[in-house]
Amino acid sequence: MALYLSEGEVRTTIRKIRSKAAAGSVVLADIYVDRMFKRFKSGSGTEALKYTDEKIKFDLNLSTNYEEEVAKFIRNETLSVGEVFFVGWKDARGPLLAEGEMECD
Repeated sequence: MALYLSEGEVRTTIRKIRSKAAAGSVVLADIYVDRMFKRFKSGSGTEALKYTDEKIKFDLNLSTNYEEEVAKFIRNETLSVGEVFFVGWKDARGPLLAEGEMECD
């Protein structure tokens, strides 16, 4: 999922894909988490963002109930939740990234 788009732009893109996709199609997405962006905004991540002149605009707070939060995000776009993998899920603060399938019905 494009972290450089606003939440509205991300949702609009998902809706456009869904409107054109055949039933049974699967959209794969990386959903970045606010905790990951805190890392981007400090240290070497700051230098990388300066180099590209890009701004981080969209992330989800997955510090609690992360599985349900991602499922809710996907279902709000009238898609079904497929397999989702949470990078860093063992950390008490929650995952850093969700990689998941959004299935077109």
